[in-house]
Amino acid sequence: MENKKRVIVYADWINKFEALEDSEAGRLIKHFFRYINDLNPKYPDRITEISFIDIQNTLKRDLIKWEKKAEKSRENGKLGGRPINLNKPKETKQVISEPKEPVSVSVSVSVSDSDKDIKKKGFTPPSIEDVKSYFNEKGFSLQSAEKAFNYYSESDWVDSQGNKIKNWKQKMISVWFNEKSKNVEPETKYRRTIR
Repeated sequence: MENKKRVIVYADWINKFEALEDSEAGRLIKHFFRYINDLNPKYPDRITEISFIDIQNTLKRDLIKWEKKAEKSRENGKLGGRPINLNKPKETKQVISEPKEPVSVSVSVSVSDSDKDIKKKGFTPPSIEDVKSYFNEKGFSLQSAEKAFNYYSESDWVDSQGNKIKNWKQKMISVWFNEKSKNVEPETKYRRTIR
């Protein structure tokens, strides 16, 4: 256990210590500390020897695990550090001896009509007039528009699964546009005039 500053002590060892007399437990714990500090202790008696067998085996197993881990760390150190875990990526900083030339990147973004409902800083709910106009434009009744608007307004624009609505028009199409809410003739107030 040379150069090792820590050792794992297991809580279930209490059963062994509780079964021993205080003097026996004292000899066992002294033997334990002498062993982990590489003092090559001799067993003071047979009870200490028998009691220490499974503790010693556990310590040896733990030491082998620790040595494997230490060796892996040394190998990784030679290669520049811990390997990247693709399942749990971490941000690493690399020391660069000379600065690199900057790279410029241009990004183009196209915004569709349905994307316009999602603003940069979050969703802005539509007005009742927006919803009525949209329903009318798609051939659905104003009563259905009012029901839909009231339903989502009361729930603070959260759907039945508890998700915040991001695109109200898409939600209306998928949930509220059905045969029962169709208009026979669009409402005249919302009818578009073509010039």
